[in-house]
Amino acid sequence: MEDLTNEVRGRAMPPDDAALRHMVRRRFVLGVVVALSGLGLSLLLYAETAKRDRQLAVARFDRDASLRVHAIERAVARRLVIVDMLAAFFTHAESVTEQEFHMFTQVVLAKHRGLHCLAWIPCVPAAQREAFERAIRKSGRPDYRISEEHSPTFTPAGELVPATPRSRYFPILYHEPTVPGYSLFGFDVRTIPAFRKAIDATTEGHSAGTVVCPPLEDHNPHARELYVLEAVGKGVGAGGARRAIRGMAAGAFKIDRIVDDALAYYPKEISIYVFDPSSGGPELICAHPVDVDRSAGSGKLADEAPPKLTQEHYSVTVPVADRRWTIQCMPSADYLARHRSFRPVGILLGSLAGTVFLVGCLIAMTDRT
Repeated sequence: MEDLTNEVRGRAMPPDDAALRHMVRRRFVLGVVVALSGLGLSLLLYAETAKRDRQLAVARFDRDASLRVHAIERAVARRLVIVDMLAAFFTHAESVTEQEFHMFTQVVLAKHRGLHCLAWIPCVPAAQREAFERAIRKSGRPDYRISEEHSPTFTPAGELVPATPRSRYFPILYHEPTVPGYSLFGFDVRTIPAFRKAIDATTEGHSAGTVVCPPLEDHNPHARELYVLEAVGKGVGAGGARRAIRGMAAGAFKIDRIVDDALAYYPKEISIYVFDPSSGGPELICAHPVDVDRSAGSGKLADEAPPKLTQEHYSVTVPVADRRWTIQCMPSADYLARHRSFRPVGILLGSLAGTVFLVGCLIAMTDRT
């Protein structure tokens, strides 16, 4: 009986200090190892999930931005076709009266937003200048004359004087819509360097010549228009001789209105900026930020600073006749907030919670042993 009592007492004796310290140390090391492993795995899962979500967000934004860019490309292409139609109209008609020009252009002007005006600019050789001016005066414009700007730099408010003698002239003859008191009838557009370059380009090449500048009528420095000129009558005649061109079919387009029309059916959550590097530098020709009311167009370009590219942006260069425009797209804060994913944070918190649970289970198991 005494031996049994001593055996029971021996089993109930607490471990000595060394064993207790070893047990605590083992429990601590095991808990730290599990915690660090769980933390590392949690951070790894968070990083991989965040990376994948980031790739998906970039792909989604690139898709949404490219849809808008393609819409702008299609809108511009549809308007360039208008000038081709006008050129074909003059090509297949021996002569076109002002009334016929008016009837042809009215339908087109009513259907296309952003189309500012259409014009016919004949090519008048120097030997035919007097006869040409005399015929136009007899047709109902007694003050018509081929003119040019008095100063070297063209301004709509500047004084127009009779054009100095040169080998050929490109005066404005027909213009729609008709503007009361329009002062540029007879103005030789080739006296403007940018238009001279465009006329020479379309005369020598196969594509239309283009100019991007403020409107000729009012020279508003805050607006930009795209002028498109297509040569009529160019080509090779009988015997291989090169035919002299009859003139230029011309159209003027408000760039901001074209962009507004192209983006009308898209949510206003991506800012669009259009640059024209063809003028010797990346000139901002259209600004379409989403936080500005676009009901009256794109506003004053002078007040629009070129955007600072953020990490989330989409940039592409598109051909426009003989020019190349760069279109930049940037998401708004609302767009980023709407497409923000909280999945990486959820995975991180879930992994950390699982790590805490495992550490607690290990501590409880070691307590029993």
